[in-house]
Amino acid sequence: TGSDTSWNTVRFPVGDRAVRLVTDSNGVLWAGAWGTGVWAIDDSTVVQYTDTPGSPSSLDGVAENVVVTMGLYADRRYLFATSFLARNGNPVSVARLDALDSPSGWDVFGLADGITDNWIVTLDYYDGWLVVGSGSGTGGLYRCYIGPDPFDKSDDFCIQYREGFSEGNLISNTVRVVRFSPEGELWVGTNFGLSRFDPGLGVYGLFLDVEIPPDVVFGPNITALDFDTRGNVWVGAENGLGRFDATTGEFRLFTIRNSGLVSNRVRAVTVDRRTNDVWIGTDAGLSLLLTRAGRITSEIASVTAFPNPFVVRSPDDILQFNYARDVPVRIYTVAGELVAETTVNRAWDGRNRDGRPCASGVYMFVLTDEDGTVGRGKFVLVREQ
Repeated sequence: TGSDTSWNTVRFPVGDRAVRLVTDSNGVLWAGAWGTGVWAIDDSTVVQYTDTPGSPSSLDGVAENVVVTMGLYADRRYLFATSFLARNGNPVSVARLDALDSPSGWDVFGLADGITDNWIVTLDYYDGWLVVGSGSGTGGLYRCYIGPDPFDKSDDFCIQYREGFSEGNLISNTVRVVRFSPEGELWVGTNFGLSRFDPGLGVYGLFLDVEIPPDVVFGPNITALDFDTRGNVWVGAENGLGRFDATTGEFRLFTIRNSGLVSNRVRAVTVDRRTNDVWIGTDAGLSLLLTRAGRITSEIASVTAFPNPFVVRSPDDILQFNYARDVPVRIYTVAGELVAETTVNRAWDGRNRDGRPCASGVYMFVLTDEDGTVGRGKFVLVREQ
């Protein structure tokens, strides 16, 4: 897959199938498994959460001690998890990460909150919005506003989307995966293809189809979605792993024939946004795609600019810096002329201080930390637009 990547196979005792993977802001890997609930995995420990009597978890399974968790979300504060065919009619659980061992640290969403389908298989959360998808073939998708505190339900409401123009133009009622991009754009994978949501169209927003190149055999049953910090979209299906390249817009397919995937039947994909490493859960185990370009560092002397070369094909192309803090960045020509000033979080769009496109060539970047420590490096700009 290129000189900046490598593959590893990693095995943990999460049952026979890891069907959903996420990493929280502390670097803990959370795995949802078929029949064994939710697992927290770090460097040295593995902790299981299920419906075992006496457990603080509000997860509820189709039978005692059988929790099928196919939807997960975790950030710095909360964990959301689905329970497929939960007996109590509450297929979504939420927990405070600082109170996982206390019953008061868990709550549920279900019939009383407007989620009327019990076949919930996927979820995601962004800026107060919880989105859950049903695999029943009739339920479609629920887009629920639950606010910044999921335990405060005073202002909550849900909108259900199903097939048909009047209900959001969802491509299929059988939803496999829902995922927000880092910028908050909602993408949906179904048994009939891939869509993204535009909240500005129609009364409640509309879903727009995402086209796969016609010469690529991929899908249409989409099983997994995630995004890395460089804007690439990673898509899992029954016949491989796909990537929409943020720089070129091209779609690339990875299979057992051209990569280190242990199986083409991809069940889950998650990106560790501290490193851009990609975890892939399949029916034959986990694969890990190590992406060294863009690895976040707290050492300013180790900062790199990526992508390098920085190919500009559209106004959306940006140069990023893998430093852990948002500090000033200055761009210079090799002759020492100041070209532009920005910050790590804002990145650089390839334009000078007057807003004009910079020509192709070799440039230098200089980062200055709060204490005056400096990091610097070079990159190549290739302008095609």
